Amino acid sequence: MTTARRWLLGICTWWTLWGLAFSQPQMEIFTEGGRLGIRVEDISAEEAARYGLSSPAGARVLEVEEGSGAEKAGIQEGDLIVEFDGEKIRSATQLNRVVRETPAERSVGITLRRGKEQKNVTATLGAARGFRAFQSEVPRLPRFDFGFEGEGPFLREPGRLGIQVQDLNEQLAEHFGAKEGVLVVLVNKNSPADKAGLKAGDVITDLDGTPVRDPSELRSGLRKKDRDAKVSLRIVRDKKTMTLEVQLSERPARSPGRKVRI
Repeated sequence: MTTARRWLLGICTWWTLWGLAFSQPQMEIFTEGGRLGIRVEDISAEEAARYGLSSPAGARVLEVEEGSGAEKAGIQEGDLIVEFDGEKIRSATQLNRVVRETPAERSVGITLRRGKEQKNVTATLGAARGFRAFQSEVPRLPRFDFGFEGEGPFLREPGRLGIQVQDLNEQLAEHFGAKEGVLVVLVNKNSPADKAGLKAGDVITDLDGTPVRDPSELRSGLRKKDRDAKVSLRIVRDKKTMTLEVQLSERPARSPGRKVRI
């Protein structure tokens, strides 16, 4: 496929996702890998208090599919999932990631809050058969990595991290413990970012010492790097600052057969 055709395909896909994101504002756990059979969303600070929490965390269940592993485990609409297989859940995005990274047919422990009461259940994941994922509140569309590089009418993409990011609004900044930066919502498996240890939920604040305040600044900084350059990312993870060294590549490595991207 030529660069021009790739560019056109990327623009068409972007507009399609833009329309879908605003027409259905929640996130459904429905991906390649494991599947719970629920639809979830993030909660606000006010809503967190109803669950006995001091700050927003977890993913609230909006819908439970009949016959799914979630229903068989006793998960109900309105439950707040706060832990999955031993990992504390901070958001719907994070829950979506850990579910799809867990193999189908595996039984996992889930901690949830029903009102202010905490419960522990065990769910057996089903096998995913597609995907449909939307952010809970979409002030503007996140940046997407369409998997092409080169030069087009408005795009030049020399360096590749293999991630998807979104703006960090005031509520997210407080939740993740960062004053500014961009929130990582997806790390492609075996990509340069994945090999360096970057994770969904991390906040990128600096690229080689230069502050990153929005996705366009991160993209602009990467455009100036050689395809095989090594860059330093300063991030905030669990409200702690750390630095990762990332070896860029021309194109992020992809797992054989992996086709679904959330």
